[in-house]
Amino acid sequence: MKKFIETNAHHLAAFFLWLAAFIVYLQTLAPSVGFIDSGELAAVPCVLGIAHPTGYPLWTLIGHIFSQLPIAKEEVVRLNIESALLTSLAVVAFYYVMFFLSGLKREIERRKTGNGKWKTEEIIPALFGASALAFSHTFWDQSAHIEVYALHLFLTGVVMLFFLRAIYNENSIQHRLWFFFSYALGLSFANHLTTILLAPAFLFLYFKRFGFSKEAFRFIAILAIPFLLGLSAYLYFPIRAAEHPVLNWGNPTTLEKIYWHISGKQYRVWMFSSTDVMAKQFNYFLNEMPKEFYYFPLLFSLLGMWRLLWRDRTMFFFIFLLFAGCLLYTINYDIFEIDPYFLLAYIALALFAVYGAVEAMEWFQKPSGKAVISFLLLIIVLAEAGANFKETDESHNYLVEDYTKNILTNLQPNAIILSYQWDYFVAGSFYFQFVKHMRPDVTVIDKELLRRSWYYDQMKHNAPQVFERSRSEISAFLEVLYKFEHNLPYDPAVIEARYNRMIDSFIDHNFSDHPVYVTLEIEPYLASHYQRVPEGLAYRLYRDTLYHPFAFPSLTYRPYPKTDRYTTQLHKMYAEMLVQRGMYERRYGHDELAKRYFEKAKEISPEWAMMR
Repeated sequence: MKKFIETNAHHLAAFFLWLAAFIVYLQTLAPSVGFIDSGELAAVPCVLGIAHPTGYPLWTLIGHIFSQLPIAKEEVVRLNIESALLTSLAVVAFYYVMFFLSGLKREIERRKTGNGKWKTEEIIPALFGASALAFSHTFWDQSAHIEVYALHLFLTGVVMLFFLRAIYNENSIQHRLWFFFSYALGLSFANHLTTILLAPAFLFLYFKRFGFSKEAFRFIAILAIPFLLGLSAYLYFPIRAAEHPVLNWGNPTTLEKIYWHISGKQYRVWMFSSTDVMAKQFNYFLNEMPKEFYYFPLLFSLLGMWRLLWRDRTMFFFIFLLFAGCLLYTINYDIFEIDPYFLLAYIALALFAVYGAVEAMEWFQKPSGKAVISFLLLIIVLAEAGANFKETDESHNYLVEDYTKNILTNLQPNAIILSYQWDYFVAGSFYFQFVKHMRPDVTVIDKELLRRSWYYDQMKHNAPQVFERSRSEISAFLEVLYKFEHNLPYDPAVIEARYNRMIDSFIDHNFSDHPVYVTLEIEPYLASHYQRVPEGLAYRLYRDTLYHPFAFPSLTYRPYPKTDRYTTQLHKMYAEMLVQRGMYERRYGHDELAKRYFEKAKEISPEWAMMR
């Protein structure tokens, strides 16, 4: 037993690291859908649909398996558990990367001597780096709810491990590890295209090792075969899109549409847009980076940089290129939810921290000194985990579930609702309507997705009556939208006029036999010839200016203590609609009923209710 433990100590360390990370991640796990894309991403694997660009086919297929497992009552909880599991496995993958790199010279010597024993001080730095990464804010956050980045992190770790072991293998360029690496790389690209950010560092180390020889380039061509095999997961798009699933983003049935979807064509407008964007996102990164690791691990990152500059500049530049490639790309992306795009930069900082821990361990020759450093590293990780627990804890977050259900519940039968509250309601409605079959009679139309031609194919199958009644207006709009999507000369005023006319037609052609609603952000120039009456958490449209009674809404609201941009906006929307109905009732002399609305608004959102 003693010999087994000595020989496999690093594997045992990896197992207990995974177990600890997984258990902690489960404590902060979200119990339902969350903000932004969560509802859509919860629905897509359950119904085998196609998600927003870049589509994530591998993640969808794996998620479908998880959604069927009897590990929780709710499909979304099963998928959240999947994220926790994959993120914890990513921790282990990076542990092995860090262990391999920090002990590379000892590993080579160990192979020569045949000594299979591992010393504790060889394992501690990798445990420190992997733990610091596991409990950093953005990395940890990927485990708390359904997202594509959990699988991305795991595959990034696996790809990096295969690549480094292949690079430093004694059998050089023809070793089978290269084929495992290439296949895993293809799988990673089939999940998330930011895998490309590995390229500068990988190409640097590859050509540093093998030179710019014909053999090196020839072998890259050979590796294209297993790479394409991994990439073949994208075949899911045309096969599944042809069957018209209820969620069919991009409708990728042709080569053009497949290319648009995989390349994220609709998001390019936010890429490399201005130096102001670069400055804004770079400043954001500088401000957030220390808080990611709760400061202290970054001191070891600096120490690790210093060590590598003096002792192993090849490895310094490899890790630096991981960091710089990620940073230069990400600061040119003008989106609010930018944090996950910095993950590779944070991984690079954790790799540097490992070398810093190695340096600190080498300062002491006696076991007592090494024990002190090990204890210090443990305290740093525990402090980081304690500081970030509150920031990542989603275990009581029912805000989107409650808000989405509150909207749907208070709509009249066979209602049509127009909204672009994607982050709070529309994405969530996908899960509750298409997976949980809640209010299937309601037609939810996303106003901003109406600007995309693929959305009409989905509408045609999910809301055929609405589509058919406005077919002529839709055709007129699609005629000019084609020019926009294909970079042909177009008149923006014509596009906007036909777009607005089409939206009004959805209301006008269905008003006689369907209750029609709009959410509060819908511009007043749309459906301007209707009266907007607050009912529940949306405005119902009426042709007259009479008083329209409405029973006090049934609202479920479970408080959540975290305050951020999304929770603040959600509370504001609650207050706005409730106060608006209260003012409406007061206008018609129903003071007691108005008071109930004001009190409910204050109960849910006291700050915004007082401001209103």
